[in-house]
Amino acid sequence: MRKKLSREFKESYLLSFVWIKLSTLDILKRYRRSILGPFWITITTLVTTTTLSFIYSKVLNVEIYEYFPYLTIGLIYWNFASTLLNESCETFIESERIIKQENFSFVVYVLRVISRNYIILFHNLLIFLIIFFILGIPSIKNLLLFTLSLVIIFCVAIPISFLISILSARYRDIPPIVSSLLQLSFFATPILFKKNLLNEYEFILQFNPFFYFLEIFRNPILGEPVVAEIYIGCIIIALCSWLFFLLIYNKSKDKISFWI
Repeated sequence: MRKKLSREFKESYLLSFVWIKLSTLDILKRYRRSILGPFWITITTLVTTTTLSFIYSKVLNVEIYEYFPYLTIGLIYWNFASTLLNESCETFIESERIIKQENFSFVVYVLRVISRNYIILFHNLLIFLIIFFILGIPSIKNLLLFTLSLVIIFCVAIPISFLISILSARYRDIPPIVSSLLQLSFFATPILFKKNLLNEYEFILQFNPFFYFLEIFRNPILGEPVVAEIYIGCIIIALCSWLFFLLIYNKSKDKISFWI
């Protein structure tokens, strides 16, 4: 039997140098012999958002200086969330050799993927300097709310990434399913469009979990309020995620090594 989950998280905290080092090496390996490294993602994001802002600001009949920050922050969030979920499908599979040689907690491998994507996210946050130039620097309160959103997303990312990792190790049909659902969710999430364009159908967004975390991520930077219902929705999603994760993990933790 493996250790209790609480003890695994404690040991993973003590082994933080392991998963931080692994995530850093992943990025260095991915961009080996590249001069700009992960900043290529930042440049690509900036070029993409600039082009889309010019086009969709005309289509939606809004000012480009207003639409550019809205779209840019939305795409940064989406690139982070979608990449994290897609890479979670390979969490245990890509670490197969280490899992079979070392006695690290499975938490280490999940945190490896999450921290890797947070490092890339922080690279993309450099684009916020351009947004601050357009909109002005947000208030201290909004910056604190944005920091809080990063913490909340991290706390929710752990159980969701864990769930996808376990299911993907057991069922190899999960990765294409996750990829397909993400493509669908992108168009159902107010990234390219503003939620008020849905008019009487705006209530549909209440059933989109990506919407809640997008709101707490984007609104503080844009200087817009985040209503209490959004935070409540995030808390409910977090609690449900942890509940499902605990149920599945307790039944499958001794089988993961065999599945991969």
